Amino acid sequence: MRSIQSMSIPLAELARNAGCEVHASEDPLISGASSIEDAAPGSIVFALNDRILDQAETCSASAILLSSATRASQRPTLRAKNIRLAWANILNQLYPPDRPRYGIHPTSAVDTTASVHPSAEVGPFCAIGAGASIGERCILKAGVCIGANASIESDSILHERVIVGERCVIGPRNILHPGAVVGADGFGFARDGARYHRIPQVGIVHTGCDVEIGANATIDRAALGETVLADGVKVDNLVQIGHNCRIGANTLIAALTGLSGSVTVDPSVTMAGQVGIADHLHIGEGAILGGRAGVIGDVPARSVLVGFPARPRREFFRSIVLTDRLPALMKEIDALRQLLHEHLHSPLEPEVPDQ
Repeated sequence: MRSIQSMSIPLAELARNAGCEVHASEDPLISGASSIEDAAPGSIVFALNDRILDQAETCSASAILLSSATRASQRPTLRAKNIRLAWANILNQLYPPDRPRYGIHPTSAVDTTASVHPSAEVGPFCAIGAGASIGERCILKAGVCIGANASIESDSILHERVIVGERCVIGPRNILHPGAVVGADGFGFARDGARYHRIPQVGIVHTGCDVEIGANATIDRAALGETVLADGVKVDNLVQIGHNCRIGANTLIAALTGLSGSVTVDPSVTMAGQVGIADHLHIGEGAILGGRAGVIGDVPARSVLVGFPARPRREFFRSIVLTDRLPALMKEIDALRQLLHEHLHSPLEPEVPDQ
């Protein structure tokens, strides 16, 4: 949620606040960020390498953000060691987040026992249950539903149609994107012959500080105890996290990933898109799971696994190469069998048909 109108900030001030070196004979006002193709006077663009800088130098932008490895330019430039982090800082300066407009929209339904801090904003058609708590400077956009006794801590932003189940705790400075559901029941059933009976899911979800949950992601409440997303966890759109999972700090989970129940993830793990993890597994600190990895066993710390079943990257690509060679290998085997047959002047043993 950003201001539509950007700020106008002198280049030197942008540089100082973003921790960049500035190289310019003048101090132009920067009023927006743009791509190189859409650049206009007053805008800033960024160039990751010399090839992109060649393009940037011919555009109409008033300044260029460079990485520390990029060559120098005669145009006004900022230089950063971490160009993506600097770019994020610049965007935050030019397009600051909207502040709460304070108050509760008249169309929203807030239980008389709920607590909404006076500095918070509750948008149209929200529902806040009995005993729920909305902290300082929180923003609830249209259609947000907060269950009974749930807690939304300070400076969190819940976008349209977010649902937070009863008793769940959303930590400070969280961002929940449209349609996210936190605290739906976990998938738990007991079988009695041909029938399944629902096992009540009586735990909660508890998120730490600076957690971000993508659009239409679903985080299941624990069967007992807590499903936990620790500080700094970032969850992409359309991710499913099962009951009683514990996700370590600063873990990244990309879109369409699914975690079965009771998975423990240590800090700083990266999961690419469409990763699937079986239940009750442990993912070690700093591990990287490549796109569409199917994890069916514990993952050691700092390992890089890909494929299904997930295995070390080098082993996986070696198996792909060998698979591609199978037709040629079969031809070689057939030729060797024929040579052996001719050499021994005896019939080949009959092949066993495929079962």
